[in-house]
Amino acid sequence: MNQPVLGIIGGGQLGSMLSEAAKKVDIKTVVLSDDPDAPAKNFVNKFIYGKYNDTKIITEFVNSVDLVTYEFENIPFDILNEINKSKSVLPKPEINSLIK
Repeated sequence: MNQPVLGIIGGGQLGSMLSEAAKKVDIKTVVLSDDPDAPAKNFVNKFIYGKYNDTKIITEFVNSVDLVTYEFENIPFDILNEINKSKSVLPKPEINSLIK
């Protein structure tokens, strides 16, 4: 069985801690961040830098993961909703919309 890959949108402290926890249960992580110096960069298997609305970057990210989560509520709903069409996003994009 292949090692699962968790995609995390946002590379701050929560993304760092989630990546570290994932390693303990043999889950790889890929972080997408709009900050080239995001702290999570030091803890992940793969780091992708780019704007959250860049279609090419989003495609690269989605193709690198099995499941997606995000570490903060400021990710645009339409981006999360688009990602959710091809990979499961948890919490669901509608939840993100409510907590904004």
